[in-house]
Amino acid sequence: RSSDLLILHVSTLQMYILLNFNQHKTVNVESLLMSTGVSSPILSHALRPLTGPKGILTLTKSKSKNKTKGKLHKDVLRLNDGSLTDLVKQKQELWLLPNQTYLNVEDDEGSMLEKKRNVICCLIIQIM
Repeated sequence: RSSDLLILHVSTLQMYILLNFNQHKTVNVESLLMSTGVSSPILSHALRPLTGPKGILTLTKSKSKNKTKGKLHKDVLRLNDGSLTDLVKQKQELWLLPNQTYLNVEDDEGSMLEKKRNVICCLIIQIM
């Protein structure tokens, strides 16, 4: 029904995560890591607003004792039906975009992005 409309403002990665719930009731974080090819810190950064206090997903932590600190590999995501119902009733837009920051990950992807941006700027200046 059109009265059950909820407008979400999310990143492309977050939208991909949410689209997985069209086919599944639960989504394993490890499968997201494999299907997207992004690093664990980047996926964690995208999941934080989705699973936070105003979030529309719940994150069930793995009980595995072999789990490496900070890794999400065995965690499972589910829709937060209670939160979704409340948000639809309130008929408000929901902003779940993660903070735009360069993340400090193992291979320093943030530094690589900054270098690529600088190269592109230099090429544009050369063309001018």
